[in-house]
Amino acid sequence: MIFSILTFIAICLSLLIKERTKSLHVYSISCICESLYCITVGALTGTFLGIINFIRTYLFSCREIFSKKAYFSLFLFFEFVVFLNFIITYDGTISLLPTMASIIGIYCLWVPHTKYLKFSSLIKGMFYAVYYAYYDGWFLVWGYTVVFLFSFYILIKDERKKSFLQIIKLRR
Repeated sequence: MIFSILTFIAICLSLLIKERTKSLHVYSISCICESLYCITVGALTGTFLGIINFIRTYLFSCREIFSKKAYFSLFLFFEFVVFLNFIITYDGTISLLPTMASIIGIYCLWVPHTKYLKFSSLIKGMFYAVYYAYYDGWFLVWGYTVVFLFSFYILIKDERKKSFLQIIKLRR
């Protein structure tokens, strides 16, 4: 249970951090904690995806060290690895949920805007809550529901702030 608590704390903290690199470093910690939790509940697809997501998130946080071509190649590589993981660890249609969350997450983390990280957490919260309900990981169901709601709140808050700033600009 400690790994799941650490997962949610890291995800929520990553959503609050404005700087992309720092946010992704904190988010990568959540991937490792989630992978360790998956080992304890026997969720094989989730375990491997957690490891893949950690490596992916960490590499995407170091965007500056890659050329554009190499960075795009990383994107394609991780999309392929997630799809391959889905085939190897297939455990029925339930395996689609973490796979789709990871595929969407790869794109959202690859794009340099933190808004997409928040959107990724929204999707991850929704899909993973259902995935862990299947594996009777009820604490994670609760936690990912909180992540979903927190991500939704952060996205709405940011949009309201942006709209407010646009209104102020128009009045000047």
